[in-house]
This record gives sequence, structure tokens and C-alpha cells, in this order.
Amino acid sequence: MWTKFAVVISSVLLLNACVTKTINSDGSVQSTVIDKNKLSDTYIDLAIEYQQHNAPQVALERANLAVSTKDDNPKAYMIRAMIYQQLAQYDKAEHDFKKALWLDDKYSEDNVNYAVFLCDQKRYPEALYNFSQALDNPLYYTPEVGYYSRGKCYAKQGSFESANKDYLTALNYKTPPQDTYIALAKLHFNHQNYQLANYYLNRYTSSQTPETMWLHIQILQALIDQGVSAAKYREYNSYRKTLGQLLVKNYGDTAEAQQYLLQYDASGAPLPSRKKALPEANNVVLPDSVAQAMPLFESPSEAISHVNNTTVHNKVVPTIVMVKAPTAAVNSNPTAISNNISTSRRFVIVSHGDTLYGISRKYSVPVAELQKINNIGSRGILGGMKLYLDPQ
Repeated sequence: MWTKFAVVISSVLLLNACVTKTINSDGSVQSTVIDKNKLSDTYIDLAIEYQQHNAPQVALERANLAVSTKDDNPKAYMIRAMIYQQLAQYDKAEHDFKKALWLDDKYSEDNVNYAVFLCDQKRYPEALYNFSQALDNPLYYTPEVGYYSRGKCYAKQGSFESANKDYLTALNYKTPPQDTYIALAKLHFNHQNYQLANYYLNRYTSSQTPETMWLHIQILQALIDQGVSAAKYREYNSYRKTLGQLLVKNYGDTAEAQQYLLQYDASGAPLPSRKKALPEANNVVLPDSVAQAMPLFESPSEAISHVNNTTVHNKVVPTIVMVKAPTAAVNSNPTAISNNISTSRRFVIVSHGDTLYGISRKYSVPVAELQKINNIGSRGILGGMKLYLDPQ
């Protein structure tokens, strides 16, 4: 009885482990048992590390090793799918997302990442179905990420109320993604709710980025354009100028800094050619008062109830389509910007930490096209290099 039991255990161990043999200098043979689960997870960790350091081809090699080491590891397929997505190999990405779910139909993390992929492909009904599969799973351990991601998908579809509700639900959790505050700020800025946009961005506690600084500058300028008291004008104007100086000083080679230089002079004063971000802002219908609105949103659950039950004077606040200034060359020299606009060929200077996928998303240029335009092979991109966004 015990002998048979031991044999069964050994068989199970062999399925999840492999044995390597090493011949020592004295001629003896040393056997080492390697846990396939741990080895596969190690390759996954390496793949994630290389992906974050903008080496997707090396990351793909590690993901392939993770799959070949343990071909029933759903996480290995999910990570490889995300790398394929970064490389714009969408058919392979979808295959691996589905493979992970086939191996584990309760894998909520994969449901969410697959839903984000589908949303990027504008396959919204399928995306929302996968979000629901994840969020309906009581064992999903990071639902705040799911609600934040679904909120972004709703925002892409132009569904203000649904996006707002999901973002606020994410804030109900103990550790919501900090980007939720940025997403709420963008959402309300685009719907002319400047006070709420400013409120949410002020609650963002992570490190400032060019994106958050430029967004805050636009919000503060919109508040000024809308009309504020003398005291608020001094406060907003001073903070806007400070943000602008820091943006140009610390991130002068970014598109956000170049947008700032196109709209403000050296002293931080708006140039005559600057267009107001949102016209006719004084006609915006906001909640009864900002003082009343703030406490509502201190408690996200109360805010959700407020969104669901309140009609603002039976009016629908229109979605504003912002008119962006021409995207200029990322260079601190205004002359270079002018010359680049005249040639109609855009480029950016890659900052440390930038990825092809991130630049692709930001400027709506497919990764494969960026690679072709700039003749980029497996080496990826490096900080300081010039990356063209348009073909010759």
C-alpha cells in the first residue's frame, strides 16, 4: 500500500520537475532536480523585466522559454500575449490571451488584459464581456485594476457616466491605481468640469510626469479663462507658471514641453495665438457648488450614487473635441520646431524609460511602422536617439 502511494507521488513530481546530471572532476555524477514551475516563473519575471526596459525581442525569447518549460502555465501565455501586443503582432497576441483562458477559465488577470487588448482594437462588446468575467469573479484579487481599466474603455467609447462610475468604484478600494486620478481629471476636463478636474489631479500623489504637468497647466488655464476671483487668479496663475518652468527645465525634449512653448512666452504669459482649450466655458453647468461637490467625491460610493441619481438641469454636457496645436519636433530650440513643421515630418527625442509601445500609443503610429521608418531591429530604442514618426 505504501509502496504504491510513493510511486504515485514520484510520478507527479516528475511531471513538474526535470533532472539534470553533472559529472564532477572526480568522476562522480551529481543529479539536480529542477522545479519546472519555478523555472517557468523565473523566465516570466525576466520577460517582464526586459519588456519594461524596452527590449521586447529579448522579452519574447524569455517568454518562449517560460512556455516551453511549462506549456500549461497560463501566466506565461498571458505575458507572451502582452509582448506580442507591444510588437503589434495582434493575431499571436490574441491566440495567447485565449490560450491562457483555455488553461484557466477563472484567470481574471488575463480576462482584464485581454479586454484591454480588445478595447484597443475597438472591439468594445467583447472587451466589456471579458471585463465582466473578471469583475464577477469573487476571487479576483485586484478588482480596482479591473474597474480602472474598464473605465478607460468606457471613456474611449465616449461613455462619460459609465467611465466616471467605474473610476470612482476603483477609488473605493484600499490601493487604487494612482492613474485613476489622472483619468478622472482628463474625463472632467474634457467635459468642462474644471474644478473637479483640478480636484482629482491634486489628489494624484505619484511622481509628476510631463503628461500630468501639462494637463494641470491646461486645467489651471481653463479655470482662469472661465473667470475666477482675484485671489484665485493669483494662485492659479502662479502655480501654472511654476509648472511650466519645471516642465521646460526638466522635460524640455518632450512633446508636452513643446506644446507649452508653442502657447506661452518665456515669462509664462499666454501667447496671443494661444487658443483657449475649451470655448464658451462660462456656459458650463456644474453641480450646485464646488464646495458641495468636493465632499461628495471624498467618498467614492456617495459620488457614484450622486452620478446615478442627479440630473443637472436636464442638460447633457457636450463632449468637447480639443484642437491640438501641430505636433512639433521635440527640441528645446524654437527654430528647430519651426523648421520641422515646415518639412511636415515629425520626430521625437527618446527619453530614458520610453518604449516603442508607449510612443506608438501616444502618437497613434503602429509599432511595426515605427520600426520600419527608423530601421529598428531587435536592439530597440535608446534614450537620446531621434525617432521619426512619419516616413521620409
